[in-house]
Amino acid sequence: MKYKKKEKKLQKENITTAVCALLNSGGGLVRVQIENKDFDYRLDTLGLDIEKSLDELISNTTSKDYFDITQDGLYLNIFVKSWTTKFFLSRICSVDTGLYSRSFTSKKKASPMQVMDMMEEKSKGKRARFDQTLFFPEQINELLDRKYFHLNEKLPLSESLYMEFKDFSGASDKVRIQEAIPDYFSAFANSDGGCLIIGVDNDAKVKGCCTQCSESETKHLVEERIRKLKSIHFDYCDEGAPSYKLTITNVRDDQNKPSGFVIILKIEPFCCLTFADDPQSWIMNSDSFVSHIEDLKQLNPSEWIEMMSTKDTEGTIHGTEGKYYILAMQPED
Repeated sequence: MKYKKKEKKLQKENITTAVCALLNSGGGLVRVQIENKDFDYRLDTLGLDIEKSLDELISNTTSKDYFDITQDGLYLNIFVKSWTTKFFLSRICSVDTGLYSRSFTSKKKASPMQVMDMMEEKSKGKRARFDQTLFFPEQINELLDRKYFHLNEKLPLSESLYMEFKDFSGASDKVRIQEAIPDYFSAFANSDGGCLIIGVDNDAKVKGCCTQCSESETKHLVEERIRKLKSIHFDYCDEGAPSYKLTITNVRDDQNKPSGFVIILKIEPFCCLTFADDPQSWIMNSDSFVSHIEDLKQLNPSEWIEMMSTKDTEGTIHGTEGKYYILAMQPED
C-alpha cells in the first residue's frame, strides 16, 4: 500500500526532525506507529526517501553507526545513538544550516562542516576586509554613476565569483526578488563580498524589474528584506552589522519610456555569519520520558552557532538521554 505524496513527505520530514533532535540530545527512540497492517520492515524497509534523508544527516558515516531499526507489531522502532564528533562530523546534527557561500559563479548551500571551517577561519583573525579592487572591474563604478540604462543594452560585465545577474522582469518579479536576496546576500557576505545585479540577464543585457513600482517602493522592498536577515557574531566579535550599498537606476526603452529599474546591491564581506534562513536543527525540549513532536525545539541562529562552537573533551554532544518520540505513520487509502 502506497502513501499519498503529501503525507509521505510530511512523514519523512517528521521522522528526520525527530531523529535530528535525538542525535543532538543524547540519543533515544523514535517509535513510529504503523497503520498499514501489511507493513513488514524486513520486506518494505523505510523507503528510499526516508533512508536518503537520514543518510544525509550522518554524512561520512553509515547507518549502523547511529541507528538500529526493529519492528514491534504495529510499531517501528528507530533506536538513535548520541551524536559524536569522532567521525569527523560537525559539532551538532543539522538538516540545513541556513547559510550560503560563493563557489565559481553560483551560490552554494554551506554544509555543517563547511560552516565550521568558515567559523575557524574568521575566528583566527582572517576576517575579510572589503577591497573593491579585488573583484570589481572599473566599469562597475561607471555603472553606479549612470542616470539610467537602455532596455536590452549589454553591460561591459560578466558573472564571476563576485558578480551575479538576475533577470526578474516577469509579473512575479517582487516575489522573486524577496526570495533571492537572502540567499545571495548570505553567500556574498559569508565569502569575500560581491555584487548582486537584478534586472540583468545572464548575457549581461538590461531587462529591468519592478516595472509596476516606484523607485522608493523598490528600495523599500530590498531594504526591508535585508533588514530581516539574521547576522550572528561569535568569538567575542562586535564589529557591527553587515555593510552594503544599494543603487537603484531607471531603465528606459527605445521611446525613452520607463521600463523598470536595475538594482545593484554591493555587499561587503561580513566578519562573522549571515543567515539566509534559520538553521534546521532541533533538540529535545521536554522533561517527560515520552515526548511528542510538540516537545522539539528548533534552534535559532544564535543558539545554533553557540552549539556549533562548543564540545566536550570526549567529542560527544551530551543532552537529555532516554527521550522517546512518538510519531504516527499515515498510509495512503
